[in-house]
Amino acid sequence: MTDQEVTRTCRTRRLTMIIMAGGACDPHRLADEIVRLAYANGLPLAATFSGVTGYRLTTGIEEYCTTPPLGGAPAMVVIAGDAEAIDDFVTGVARAVPDALILLDDVTEIVRTVPDLAH
Repeated sequence: MTDQEVTRTCRTRRLTMIIMAGGACDPHRLADEIVRLAYANGLPLAATFSGVTGYRLTTGIEEYCTTPPLGGAPAMVVIAGDAEAIDDFVTGVARAVPDALILLDDVTEIVRTVPDLAH
């Protein structure tokens, strides 16, 4: 049997940050701290990823590349939660991140796969 899907309609916003490497701060440590702050502020859906392929510091997201930019690979943070809570969070955090691309998206549906434990 295949996994079941649980769908929930919601008023959620997703914050995605690509934190550049090469500055005074290690982007991966900064990403870990942002996730810790998200949890502390009641935003339970937060994750960080290393080495974003496809982003080049000098040209932006439109140019695909397979090697990291000078200074190492950037880090990516994805946080989802209540739209108002995300807006408040990004307002506070954006000032502390020296060099990042910040994307905000409205989420209309969250789909979670639930494994069928009977098989």
